[in-house]
Order: sequence, then structure tokens, then C-alpha cells
Amino acid sequence: MKGILYAAGPGDIIQTYRYLTEGINDPSQVAFTYSKQFYEFCEESGIPAVAVSSNPKAEVLQDGQFTLYNQPKPSWLSKGVMYHLGQIHTSFHLLKLARKHQCNLAIVSNYNDWFSLALLKLFGICIVPTLHCTFWTTGHKPNNFKNKIIRKLNSWFWQHCVSATICISPECEKQLREICPKLNSPVFQARPTYLKAAFSEIQPPRQNSEQFHLLFAGRLEENKGVLELYETAKLLEKSHPGIFKWHICGTGSLENSLEQRISTDQSKDFFMLKGHLDRNQMLTYFSLSHVFLIPTRQDFAEGLNKVAIEGVLSGRPVIVSKYIPATDILGNAVIIAEQIKPSYLNKLILSLYDDPNNYLNAIRSTEAVQDIFFDPKCSWKAALAKSVNIIHTHHE
Repeated sequence: MKGILYAAGPGDIIQTYRYLTEGINDPSQVAFTYSKQFYEFCEESGIPAVAVSSNPKAEVLQDGQFTLYNQPKPSWLSKGVMYHLGQIHTSFHLLKLARKHQCNLAIVSNYNDWFSLALLKLFGICIVPTLHCTFWTTGHKPNNFKNKIIRKLNSWFWQHCVSATICISPECEKQLREICPKLNSPVFQARPTYLKAAFSEIQPPRQNSEQFHLLFAGRLEENKGVLELYETAKLLEKSHPGIFKWHICGTGSLENSLEQRISTDQSKDFFMLKGHLDRNQMLTYFSLSHVFLIPTRQDFAEGLNKVAIEGVLSGRPVIVSKYIPATDILGNAVIIAEQIKPSYLNKLILSLYDDPNNYLNAIRSTEAVQDIFFDPKCSWKAALAKSVNIIHTHHE
């Protein structure tokens, strides 16, 4: 293997590398980052590596076998037709980087028009997509003309250009095989990986507490269901004044409008925006919480929600919308919300608050599925190693 190019997401891969060289985990993340796992694999195998992210903090770092780039995407390549042109633009850029650094393997995440990566295959570069999102929202496959064409082109790409695929959930693989029934390259499953010691410090939820704490962690966006949570919070405050306390952890485009609503409604005492939190701060709120909520809307295609996993690892009931493919991994450890309407979420939360036995049973159901997320054999790094080994064996 001459060298590996890793096209990551928007994370700060250079800062993660600096933490790694200092011997510590990225304090901004609860799970082990995929870039950290990539660096560790390359160090252990001695393979020269290039990694590039779309992080808005532009920076380049060269250190030994690693060349790292934080390169923000041009804002004009993000919407409508320009989004698809942006995918082609990114593919050309990845090709340029791969050739500059003599990489013959590209590990690529966060794409839609995967077929544009065929450019790399034309120059003899093996391609391993890593699927962190599904192709469509679970149970809602779009059948308009544009999506059918993209699926056809992606099917061709997987059949003829892909050496292996890493999937973060069974739903990702299921949809991939639906898109490409004649897939003839291997697919490896991977799971987010966590440090067990971090969760051993989390306290059990307080029973018979005068207050019931609810946690949301994620982007403050409409498609994440944050507005529905706010309306649910107002319903619960009206029926149970002072009991339910909402901790909303994260930032996003709704932050300012939510602050205005909270101020107008005078709801800051029960619906609290915490902003972006580091790992230790998040673990503190995990301990404080009684229930995790993940009300993702239909218009967001998630491969697997990490917060759902973190709720389970914290031994908390986790309410997830039916649009998240959670049960194929977490099973009965999560509570499926068939709707994300405030009135429905209100009843679901009260069913846990009003019935201690129901709440305790929900806690017990989290125990059976925790070990897989502490097991290095199930990690993204392990799946990467299998993919590289397959390619190495094939090219011998």
C-alpha cells in the first residue's frame, strides 16, 4: 500500500491528531473519533496517510507519515444544482490530493453523488466508502426522477468502482444492497466505539426526584425535531409545573430563534439551552438526566444516531423517532416514538414519569446491548483494517 487518503467529515481532524500525539482522547467527543482510529491504524501499519476535512478552520499539518488538511467547502457549493456540482468539485480535489501524495486507496465518507468518485478509479485508486448516513430516511424511499437517476448511477459505481464498503449500521447495508443488488465487493459493519471507564463514572438516575430531567444532544435544526421538543416542554410545564427540566445541548441555525421564543414565553427555567459542551460536560448531563430524546424528523436520513447509543450506555431510557434506524442494533433498549407530535411525545414521557416500573424496565433493557460499543473488534478501525487487508490480498 503506497498511501491512504481519508476524506472525513467536517470535524477538526488536525486538532484530533494533536490530542493523539499528546496521548489523550479528543475532549470534545464522547466516542472515539473516526479520524483518531484512522491515525492509529496507519501508525500501526506504517502506511503513509493523507486526511482532509471540510472543517471551517483552514489549516495544513505535516508530521512524519501524516499530511492533514482542514479545508472548508465554498459556501456557494452547498445548495440546489450547485450542491451536485460541489460533489464533482470535491471528487476532483480528492483525485488531485491522492495523486500529489501518491495514494492508491481512498477512504471516503459523507457523499450523496458517490458516482462522481469514479474519477479516482480511472487513475487506479481503490475506493472504500464509509457509510455514516443512509441513502434515504428509513421507511421513506424517495421515487422522484432525480433520486432514481442518482440511485442508478450510484448502483453502477458500487458494482464497478468500489473495493469494499464500511457501514455504520445494518440499515446502511440494507439500503446499499437494495440500490446495488449485484454488489460483488465485501461490506464490513462497524460500530461507534467508547471508553468503558467514562460511562462507569455516570451515576444511576435519581429515583423519586422532585424534578425529572430530559436531555437532547445534537444540532439545533428543524430536521432534528428541536421545535417539537420545545412545544412538548410547554405542555408538560402546563400540566406539571416545575417538574420537567429540559437540557438542550448543542448549537445550530435555530439557536437564536429558540432564545427569542424562550425569552418571550418566559420558559428559561424549564427549557435550557446549554450550547456546545465538551466530553466531561456532556457526561455530567448524562448523569443528571432521566431520559434521552432524539426526535429526528422524516427529512433527515441518519445511519445511526450516536446519542441514542450514549443514552443506552448511560443506562437511561432513550426515546427515538421511528425515522432513526436504531432497533436493528439497540433492539428493545430504545423506545420508538411513532410520531414526533408534541401531544404524542408528552404522553410517552409521562408514561415513564408516572409509572416507576415502566421506567425501571426501560433502564434494565439497556444492559443487554452495551458491550458491543466497548469492543475494539466491532470498531470502525477494525473494519478499516479488514478493508485494507482485502485490497492488499487482491492486488498481490
